[in-house]
Amino acid sequence: KTTGGGQHEDVHPDEEVDFGTNAEEEDSVEKEQVDDSGVEEYGQEEAEAPGISPFADGEVAQGGGRGRPISVMTEHEQERPLTAFTTGGDGTSASDLLFFAGDLQVRPIVNNRKIERIPPPAYDVKSLPFKPLSATEVEAQSPEEQEPFIAGINRALGDKTSITDKVAVLGYIEKLSSSAMASDAVINSTLGHMFIRIMRATKSEVLRTKVAHVLGMLVRNATYISPELQQDGALLALTEGVRDRDVKVRRKCMAGLGELLYYVASQDEGEDGVEGESEQWALPASALQVLVRGIRSGEDEVVQHYAVQAIDNLSSQTNDKIAPLRTMETVTTLISLINSAQLDLVRGTAACSISRLVRASPALASQILDKVGVAGVYQMLNDENMRVQQGFVNVLNVALLEPSARLLKALVEDELLPILMRLLEHTSQPIRAKALLTLRLLASASASWLAGACDRKLMACLDKLTRDKDPYLTGCVAVLVETIGETLEPVCTDITTKVNEVSTSKKTSKPPQPGAELRPLKAPLSFVTVLLHVTTAACTRGLPQQPTIQTLADSLLVTADQAIVFESSQEFRRVLYILLEAVSQQQQLLLQNHASVVTHLLPALVEIATSDDSRGGSTSAQSPKGAAAAGKAAADNGGIGHRYNCIKAVADMLPILMNDKSVYDASLALPTKPLNTDGPVAATKKINEELVRHLLPKLGSLLGERDPTAQHAIRACKVIAECNPAYALVFNKLHLIPKFVDFLEPAKGQCSPNTAMLVKSIVAGMDDAEPLYEANITEKLGKLVEYMVDEGIEELFEPTLDILSCLLMAVLQDEETMNSDAGHALWTRRFTPLLAAANQLASLCFPATLTQIASDDGIANQIQTKDCENAAQCLLLLAHLYPSNVLQAGEAADYVVQGLHSGNATIRKRLLKTILWIAQAGELSEVEGALAQVEEGVRECMSEAGVVGELAQETMTALEQCLGFDDAE
Repeated sequence: KTTGGGQHEDVHPDEEVDFGTNAEEEDSVEKEQVDDSGVEEYGQEEAEAPGISPFADGEVAQGGGRGRPISVMTEHEQERPLTAFTTGGDGTSASDLLFFAGDLQVRPIVNNRKIERIPPPAYDVKSLPFKPLSATEVEAQSPEEQEPFIAGINRALGDKTSITDKVAVLGYIEKLSSSAMASDAVINSTLGHMFIRIMRATKSEVLRTKVAHVLGMLVRNATYISPELQQDGALLALTEGVRDRDVKVRRKCMAGLGELLYYVASQDEGEDGVEGESEQWALPASALQVLVRGIRSGEDEVVQHYAVQAIDNLSSQTNDKIAPLRTMETVTTLISLINSAQLDLVRGTAACSISRLVRASPALASQILDKVGVAGVYQMLNDENMRVQQGFVNVLNVALLEPSARLLKALVEDELLPILMRLLEHTSQPIRAKALLTLRLLASASASWLAGACDRKLMACLDKLTRDKDPYLTGCVAVLVETIGETLEPVCTDITTKVNEVSTSKKTSKPPQPGAELRPLKAPLSFVTVLLHVTTAACTRGLPQQPTIQTLADSLLVTADQAIVFESSQEFRRVLYILLEAVSQQQQLLLQNHASVVTHLLPALVEIATSDDSRGGSTSAQSPKGAAAAGKAAADNGGIGHRYNCIKAVADMLPILMNDKSVYDASLALPTKPLNTDGPVAATKKINEELVRHLLPKLGSLLGERDPTAQHAIRACKVIAECNPAYALVFNKLHLIPKFVDFLEPAKGQCSPNTAMLVKSIVAGMDDAEPLYEANITEKLGKLVEYMVDEGIEELFEPTLDILSCLLMAVLQDEETMNSDAGHALWTRRFTPLLAAANQLASLCFPATLTQIASDDGIANQIQTKDCENAAQCLLLLAHLYPSNVLQAGEAADYVVQGLHSGNATIRKRLLKTILWIAQAGELSEVEGALAQVEEGVRECMSEAGVVGELAQETMTALEQCLGFDDAE
């Protein structure tokens, strides 16, 4: 089993640049061999890719291949390391995401080109006193064949060999060390003992340097190192070498010591292949302290770099062997190194080491914050070195996992939140993800942090980050969104409690003076902005919003009372109505939470919208003096437009709710008694009851208000009538139809496309249209047709023509009434006002007339063609009642001719039928001139094939008979 050499990586997995390596130095360094993941080959085991996802299947090995796998903890205690890694399933928590695989990658120590440039081994093959074999040849040898080869090298390093020759032999061994199998054979042979003896005995600094380097290379690449090497004094020899006066010796010994200590720390009990043998490997605390001393101020920079890299690698282990490193002494020394080091790579490695130590010993996090202070943490988070930033955001997150009251008090929103928001825009994905975790932990501690982050555009950042496909970042976004959802209920509870408190409090605040600056909201009322941001953000639209809806309803009911004035009440009302507008326009939110909407929000809106002036902030007409007084009172309390906002929200929500079959079933009967039942039809019954019992009976007060309040009330009625035609009977019973018909009068302010569409739906839903005629609907329609054509109000064309067509069709289909003289006279009298608009109807049959007022949009042109067809249909139906009056000579007849010339087949057929009906009616005295005028257009249609041509032939025959001319004429 391979348990030794693993792969290291020279570059941090999240870095795109090499901190601390200048261009001149890089040019002189041989390009490193990298695999597809950008990881420098180190030993024979497979390395983790720089961007490895923590969601990979299976266990993630610590230390990039060496040592024990990361264990998944089921509980998080301060004295236990944070080693939990998520596998990407449901239930992922913030503690699972504190660290990911990229945080634990180890890097080479010996021969790390970013620490020290070391030339490749150089030696004269001819000077070697033995036959040199290549690494491949050594690998092919059996243990028996290797013994004489090793013995030859051993003799070459004997006492009688000169230092120069020994250095050459060591150069050859260094070359062999690139092979893991060759490294195993050399270091576990008598040569291992020889290296240690030379290091401790020789006085030559050159030889000690070379031996220490070769020993480090062998340790780095070996897959197994016998515990006998420790018995021979390997650790002791390297430790002594770190104290050497010669800086080159200290450098190589520190590098070799770091490699050997990491090998020892990464071994599990019984892992070496011989049960119990690993017990002979010990990790003395004194050796670990040598590393800490190596990073202290005054030491050689390269030695410091080797030492801090060794600490960084060792800190990736969570076993007890390196427990002596997990102290504040170590952390304090590392912090000093961050502050004093000139090389960014050293500073980043030191910060990474602190992060790993905190992972293994979470209690260190709060001690570090006490040591450096929150100002020091802010400084580290603002550092230009991304590894320093990443290391200290890890420290802060661990501290926030179980934060103390002292820590939360020390953190200042106005200082920390801007830093975190900048980190969310960082180029490094892990830093962005970890900043999200920080916000998640802060939001769990207090909703005020979430409110402050939302005010700084957190939701916009989240919407942007949700488009990122990185698994780790996606996981962090998910836990933050989940926390936001969990925070909604307590936030809503706090808001509701405070609102109820101020509503019952006898203590009132003085209303703000007109033009005065609005006072900012204070917690918990300021949390209403959280509800607003969560409602409007794309990333949180799937969250359950029942608490938000209920709190919105309760708060609206309280704040609609003009008598209630409290600190910042005007600002609270303002945000509340912005939230209401956002909620009322969110289709997914309304449908997903329809039960809460119809149970809480809709009744509250109806109650406020139909309330009296003192509660709802009416905009109805009144005496100038009274209006001024009411306006001032409403302005003082921020209450203008309560009724407007609420009826507008009702009009926005009803089409969403009533057009969804899973929420509203129009086939259910309207309520005749209070409902207490629940079930699939509960929403339908509650909506119907609210409309029938509360909104519609008090609709008159809303219809009497000035626009736009009245228009939104009409729009709400339009939606109700369109979604459920049975409500036409309700309107009639409540005597609302005369008001709606009266609004068709162009002079009325309520005349609009919504009014026309409302009346259209009522006409379609009523079996008995008598109430409509009693309200003089035909007179209003005649004036409306003239008005809409003369003013070019295209939005009125379709609904108005549909009303007219529907009324005329119903009359003409009643054969019993039309066949009686009395009935015919009645209907003729009722529709007489429409004759005044006959010319306007004829003008609508001419598409070119519409083109002049139409947009260039193809859809608009298509809609106007439909209007032309409807106008031709109305003209045809009107001709059945008034054949001698509907078509007059002059302008109207010219429009018909133009319609026959340029209209589509439907328009031409209807116009031909109109002419045919008039010609066959026999009343020629008033229409003879008009018929003669349209004869040319009919003759032009005769040449057309199909139904139009046949109908033109029949019409022309009728014209010949009634006008007395033949085809030749």
